[in-house]
Amino acid sequence: DATKATNEPAPLLVTTDNFTFKQNDNEERRIPDEEDKNFPSRFGITAVRGCMVLQVRDEEGTILSDPTVNKNNDHKKKIKSQDQREQSKNEMGGTKRFIRVELDPAQYAIDARSGKLDVYDNLNLVMRRQSKEDNFKAVLETIRGLMEGSGSIQRVIPKWLQPVLLGFGDPTSAHYKSDIIKEYAMKTVGVNKPDAPLDYGDTFLDETHLRSSFQGSKVIVDGRDEFAAKNDDIESKRRNYKVKVSEQSDGNLQLVEATSYDFP
Repeated sequence: DATKATNEPAPLLVTTDNFTFKQNDNEERRIPDEEDKNFPSRFGITAVRGCMVLQVRDEEGTILSDPTVNKNNDHKKKIKSQDQREQSKNEMGGTKRFIRVELDPAQYAIDARSGKLDVYDNLNLVMRRQSKEDNFKAVLETIRGLMEGSGSIQRVIPKWLQPVLLGFGDPTSAHYKSDIIKEYAMKTVGVNKPDAPLDYGDTFLDETHLRSSFQGSKVIVDGRDEFAAKNDDIESKRRNYKVKVSEQSDGNLQLVEATSYDFP
């Protein structure tokens, strides 16, 4: 509510001995907004309610949040003249956006019981511009989906992944080179051992395709550093490959060892 805002500046940043911090010996430093306990009264914030964006429309009614809608990307180009700016506005469906949201039903029920529904008469919408930065709800729904029907997260997610998935673990612990993953692979039946080659099946069309997929690495196929001598009978047969990428480097190049076997 802007009518209740005091519009006062943030308090000065001072020490216990009443010494005022200054920036560049001229400008006095003030407490950041995120640390100021008087921030709500300064900006007239009386209540905060959460919601989820369901739909974004332009002035023409086009649903911009629908990924299936073909949007014109011309407005992303650099616009110089006034005519180009006006044309871009028309292509974008104007500059206004209509946002449809879904309020938190639990909070709405609490407000209804306590007689605070007047809060919803005057709301200002604050939202992130990049949807990829706001994935908290999606993460929670993913975790809930994994746990539904299982009764315990222990049954569907290995222990080494649980801390990372829940957000408090070290992301590097889930890397395939980490000691945790190596130990898990050694002790778990059905999981490739760290030093075992990976069966790529029919991923590679031929030896040329295999070698070109590991450019910048030293590739050894069936014990050979170079291509095999041309043999029409061999070249006419497609092969499957098992590939092992060694952690140790051969000189300055990564070593890739591939073994072929008959294509089904």
